Amino acid sequence: MRVSGAVRRVLVAGACVVALVAGGIGPATAASGPSSIAEQAAVERYVMRVYSDLFGRLPDPEGLATWRGAILNGRPRVEVANAITSSVEYRSRLVTDAYVRFLGRGPDAGGLQFWVAALASGWTVARIDSGFLASQEHYLQAGSTAAGWVTRLYGDVLRRSPAPAEVDFWVRELARGASRAQVAMGFLLSTEHLSTVVDGYYVHLLGRHLDPTGQQTWVSALQRGVHDEEIIGGIIASAEYWGTATAASPTSIKVTVTPSRVAAGQPVAVTVTSYDQLGWQLADVSTQAWLTVDGSSSWCGRATCSIPAVGQQVITATWNGMTAYGLVYVDPGPAASLTVTPSTASVADGASALFAAAGRDAFGNAGGDLTADAVFSVDGDPAACVGARCRPVGAGTHQVTAALKGAPGVTGSTTVQVAAPGPVKFRAFEWGGYRKEQPGYQDGGVLGATAQWASVAAGDLHTLGIKTDGSLWAWGHNRMGQLGDGTRVAHDLPEPVGTRTDWAAVSAGGEFSVGITKDGSLWRWGVDGELGPGDPGYAPTSPQRIGTDADWSTIAAGQTFTLATKRDGSLWAWGDNQFGQLGDGTTTGRSVPARVGTGTWTSVAAGYFQAVAIASDGSLWRWGARSSTWWSDLPPELTPTRVGTASDWRAVAGGFGVAAAIRSDGSLWTWGDYAVSGQLGDGTTEVRLDPVQVGAGTTWAAVIFGLDHTVALDSAGGLWRWGRPEREPTGDLDVLVPGRVGVETGWTSVGAGSGYTIALRP
Repeated sequence: MRVSGAVRRVLVAGACVVALVAGGIGPATAASGPSSIAEQAAVERYVMRVYSDLFGRLPDPEGLATWRGAILNGRPRVEVANAITSSVEYRSRLVTDAYVRFLGRGPDAGGLQFWVAALASGWTVARIDSGFLASQEHYLQAGSTAAGWVTRLYGDVLRRSPAPAEVDFWVRELARGASRAQVAMGFLLSTEHLSTVVDGYYVHLLGRHLDPTGQQTWVSALQRGVHDEEIIGGIIASAEYWGTATAASPTSIKVTVTPSRVAAGQPVAVTVTSYDQLGWQLADVSTQAWLTVDGSSSWCGRATCSIPAVGQQVITATWNGMTAYGLVYVDPGPAASLTVTPSTASVADGASALFAAAGRDAFGNAGGDLTADAVFSVDGDPAACVGARCRPVGAGTHQVTAALKGAPGVTGSTTVQVAAPGPVKFRAFEWGGYRKEQPGYQDGGVLGATAQWASVAAGDLHTLGIKTDGSLWAWGHNRMGQLGDGTRVAHDLPEPVGTRTDWAAVSAGGEFSVGITKDGSLWRWGVDGELGPGDPGYAPTSPQRIGTDADWSTIAAGQTFTLATKRDGSLWAWGDNQFGQLGDGTTTGRSVPARVGTGTWTSVAAGYFQAVAIASDGSLWRWGARSSTWWSDLPPELTPTRVGTASDWRAVAGGFGVAAAIRSDGSLWTWGDYAVSGQLGDGTTEVRLDPVQVGAGTTWAAVIFGLDHTVALDSAGGLWRWGRPEREPTGDLDVLVPGRVGVETGWTSVGAGSGYTIALRP
């Protein structure tokens, strides 16, 4: 590096104010006057950026207010910038930087004061730096030799090692009489050094390098004596610097929740606003923020949350790596149901019990005590209660219901057991029965005058009933001896089946009947499908025992076949097997029970030519005919085939080409291809090869099929029918969805046959 003639003079420039246009920096402009909040925010961001770039700190409140006011009052930014760069604080930083770079230490108080005063008097940064480089302290640190000092100048100023010839040149200049200050100034005013200096200003303040033309302009200006502070001031006063410094840059967000207190499930508006480092509001980013409650976003969407959980909840908003929180207090919603306590109660017949009702909202949150606001009833009769004290009458299980006043749909119930010394007795009610053509017959009328029935079962055209004393009774068609009374004579009214009084369960098929006595033995009578005329045991007209086993548990009769389970859960089948309904993998009939597979079962039902059952794991299975027609393209299933993947089934029923099942949540599902009268209950007469839910109800307790209709009980003991429940109807009586039969509750046992229904209640 050579500077011709420069080493023999010291350049001292006076103050100079210039309009900076080199390197693509536009001229600074003055503010037009007092302005909007947005303009005030821009000015504050500008002042903060200047302080950060020049002082490495945020402005103190006084400094921020001073420079903000100056700019907003119309003072040109170049004046403000020059005032800042000529401040004692900034010049102290320049001096301190020179001490550290050239002497490796901080300034002493006297030295700092001296050099700051020198800058204030007009000295340039280069002249100040030359003083440090020419000092005896610097010379000693360089080894006290001319060559060592020159080598160190190259490192301290030009940031490189010199070539030997370069060292020799400057050593000769010193030997000819040039002072160390002159040599140092030669280095400091060199194009090589100043090019790095001005480019560094641009990179630090504007984030970019200076183009060659602009670089030469500023290098020449500094070599002519323009102060570094003026160049820096010009840069920070430029439009380019202003644009980057005042750009809104969000550093935080704030969450506002409206309203701050809501009921469970009620939506709240979540407003998320971004702010800059000064706390100035920037933008509404609500629709861009990610909202969560307890780490889950399932209760929130964009700018809104609907929280079902009660208590104080924290809504967390995250946007562009920033997080903020909002609070909302969630109260229980309006009561959607009532919880009646005690959950179970036992009283003596004629005694009363005190109950209470508490609200529970749609999300299951417990509300307050609503006992005083509820109307209580027993089995639907409010006269059985005085306030919350209720008196159920009659032995057995009674339902105590509380209904919120003014909101009849908001209810809850519990059960109360009334002790009794003997068995519960029920009356039998009949629709479309065998006495329909007799004078005085009434659909839904009581069959018999006494309440003495325990259970009933309906076949195709005959009915079986067990009384509370364990005796068995039968009525209806009797062509094949299916009534079991020793004759083939039909009866319109119940007649006893033998003299036994230990019947536990019975089931009626097409033209046969099967039953289990309390000792676990199995019995049959009539024609069960496999034995023909001339075969031993064909069509017995009174109960005949099957085998010697005494561990039978449940029984289900189809049209011409039978299913039964033992106490160990094993499933057995016999009878006609034309469609594989015995589930043994063949179509060969059996006259005696044979086990179906090796699994265990909890519920079985026999349809006309198909079977459905629930395995002990709650899964649903079917086998036998897939269709009610002979010409169907659906092949029969000869072994149990699983239906779906659910494992929460608890009850099944089979009919003519149709089947039904109830899940543990109380929902009812049906399927089949014989839906011409709407017996699937889904509102159509369409074929359903896979289960479809019947409505949205979840209170079903039992279901059974007749030939063209379906009967079911709900959990409150309500009776429902649909399809075509009556024989030989006049007009179109098909009912495609469940219809309630009366308003009575307490129905416990139901049977359905070909065009008739029978059911029991107290």
